[in-house]
Amino acid sequence: MCSLERQGQVAVLRLVGDGEHWLNPNLLNDILEALKVVQDSDARALVTTNDGNFFSNGLDLQWAKEDPPKRLPDLVLEMEKVVLAFMTLKVPTISCVCGHVCGARTSISMAHDYQYMRNDRGFWIMTPLRSNSMSMVPGYVSPPGSFTLARLKLTPRAYRDAFLLSPRLTARQAFEAGIIDKYFHTAQDARKAAMDLAGELADRNFNKDTYAIVRMTIYADAIKELDHEKARMLL
Repeated sequence: MCSLERQGQVAVLRLVGDGEHWLNPNLLNDILEALKVVQDSDARALVTTNDGNFFSNGLDLQWAKEDPPKRLPDLVLEMEKVVLAFMTLKVPTISCVCGHVCGARTSISMAHDYQYMRNDRGFWIMTPLRSNSMSMVPGYVSPPGSFTLARLKLTPRAYRDAFLLSPRLTARQAFEAGIIDKYFHTAQDARKAAMDLAGELADRNFNKDTYAIVRMTIYADAIKELDHEKARMLL
């Protein structure tokens, strides 16, 4: 469901195939396993990207609907493990969104240090009020970690609108709202720019342990919501 390859000092994590890359236990586990490989390797940067028209369409509610009260919370917790894994990597990370990114997957994208996106196809949509999970488990909303990460990443206005309005934003609109760092006309342009940035950051040869601690300190509030054990490292 995903592949991991090396281009020099840069690891590239790719969601493969033309599907919608729904976040289900299989995909989330594959991503976690790939991130463990990156963490233990001599890679100096990571780029995460996708094939097809979707970076991801969010949580796999088709899988969750067999037992919503149990499966949906469990699925969200597994997703937050992936978010935490990205945020505690010891290398710079770039999310290169080449298609639609919806719902929970926006949290995974925001867990990267930088977000790039193609502008010719795809929308950035956070969907807490639109999500079908609300009808599956009435009153269920995203856990605090997702809200805290978004609050730390987005401007106050973009944070409010993302959760209360769930707008369908093009890459250009997401950039203007302060959500992503840069946008590009095509997927090829976005991937090239992401690889160029990753190569530049890799060449800086940061101390990997120090890099991870600095990032974790910047986003300490989100880390505390996601994992109290990791939070104790910051005390």
